[in-house]
Amino acid sequence: MRKLTYFLLVLILLSGCGSRAAGPSPEPSAPLGETVDDVVQPEPEPVPVSPLSGLPLASPGKLVAAVVDNSKSARPQTGLAEADVIYEVLAEGGITRFLALYHSRAPEVVGPIRSTRPYFTMLAREWNAILAHCGGSEEGLAEIKRLRVVSANEMYDPTGYFRDTSRVAPHNLYMSVSAVRNRVKEELPEPTPRWGLALAEGEPASSIRVRYGPEYEVEYVLEDGKYMRYVNGSPHLDKETGSQLSASTVVVQYARSRVAYAYLALDVELVGKGKAEYFVSGVPSEGTWEKASKESPTRYLDRDGNTMAFTPGQIWIQIVPMDAQVNYQ
Repeated sequence: MRKLTYFLLVLILLSGCGSRAAGPSPEPSAPLGETVDDVVQPEPEPVPVSPLSGLPLASPGKLVAAVVDNSKSARPQTGLAEADVIYEVLAEGGITRFLALYHSRAPEVVGPIRSTRPYFTMLAREWNAILAHCGGSEEGLAEIKRLRVVSANEMYDPTGYFRDTSRVAPHNLYMSVSAVRNRVKEELPEPTPRWGLALAEGEPASSIRVRYGPEYEVEYVLEDGKYMRYVNGSPHLDKETGSQLSASTVVVQYARSRVAYAYLALDVELVGKGKAEYFVSGVPSEGTWEKASKESPTRYLDRDGNTMAFTPGQIWIQIVPMDAQVNYQ
């Protein structure tokens, strides 16, 4: 009996030693001679960004250059807001088209997609991009072979493309950036920086007007540090989201153009040198552009011949005729 009583007493004492209430966890101690505040915290990992726009690489992949319709029947378009860079240039009959470059993001709906022209093909080549298009002018298709452009032509292979039955052809062809990337098996070089990425200081221009023709007048209005885009006085909207398109940087590139082919198709001279106007963080300045050959990149330079730096975000490059009406205030 005494042995049993002694055993129970030992158990009670042992359980009491392990039943203390748990207090707050002790704070991490600093090394001897330092306080916690003195310990250097590791720097956060930098977020990878596209060299085209400085936008975070949300869905990076092979660079895709999509020829997008801008006729009246094509508006509002879809997917333009997710492009890194967008070129606008005359096609024929006073109508403009876009070449939208996708690197940091891969929207599943982009369009309407239209046919290529020699200068769209050339721009795709200088970026080493996949050219997404539906056919093209005779000269535009010939340039694909001549410049060895990676072509995702819907007329030869519809993979990655689809029709929107709510719209009338030819303004109803759309594509998926990721699907077009996947159909191209060959490796393509990663895009390299063409310009710096930085904010500009100075007095911003409140609005910019670029007039391509009687029914093609583009306007950018500065709102909260971004240029909101208008076409013929109406907000330029995205079909899927209803949001208005905008630009962080606007470049106006002056280039000689002439009617040179059948069906009033234009020849736009993008090889050589010319005048450029820049609106970076809204701040206007003048400079020049240079392109040594069809394969080489276009360089955008300030008045002193230095490479320009653009505001991180979507960049719109308005390629205009030499006599285009461009005004800002």
